[in-house]
Amino acid sequence: MGELSQFEFGRKRLPRRAIVCAGVYSPSRKETFRRIFDTWSPVRGQWIRHSFARFASKEYVVLFGVYGGAMMLETVQLLRDGGVQSMFMVGSMYTKKLPIGAIVIPTEIEDQAGIVGIDNPSAIPAMPDRKMLDATRDELTTRRIAYSEGKVLSVPAVLHGIQCVISHLKQQTEIVGQEMEGSTFLHFTKKHGIEAGALFYVSDNNEHSIISARKGVVEARRIALRAVADVAVAILQRF
Repeated sequence: MGELSQFEFGRKRLPRRAIVCAGVYSPSRKETFRRIFDTWSPVRGQWIRHSFARFASKEYVVLFGVYGGAMMLETVQLLRDGGVQSMFMVGSMYTKKLPIGAIVIPTEIEDQAGIVGIDNPSAIPAMPDRKMLDATRDELTTRRIAYSEGKVLSVPAVLHGIQCVISHLKQQTEIVGQEMEGSTFLHFTKKHGIEAGALFYVSDNNEHSIISARKGVVEARRIALRAVADVAVAILQRF
């Protein structure tokens, strides 16, 4: 153990806590997280961008640019190789009805991305760790942050719609919305005995696309990302 971690992160032994920021890397996302921590190392990495950071004397590894189920699978394996014991994923999602910037707790994530179905079809839907789920609700309530919760769908891609997946999303009224990495993250962390939770914010809906740059939309996303980042750091302080 540790050889893969050494190759990617320069350390055989990683901090016990990891935050995985799903989606494309951007300087603004990095800055959102950097401002939360007491100390922050420069972001490095050719494949997975990462920083080692401290908050209230506890060390974290924070990862960016984890885009899609395949990269999420490799990320979980690398973190496991480095000895990470608790992980929290933050990401953005499309929803059918919620406004931009809404916060969503996934209570279960159905896999249509394919990776979980290949590994273990009986594990669909993927479920968050119960303690992490309770801690997420508690932290949001304590901070008086409004949130929704429900079933989410993980899809292979969001920019190139696959018709059967789109139809499934429309037909299943209990599904709040979709993203790409959550089912893979929750399935493989559970498989490896790693405590894990997830929290999303709404980046696009039927009114505003994922590439919308309208001022109000951009600001709502920014505020929501800061909220879920704060919550993620606080939750992992408990684990």
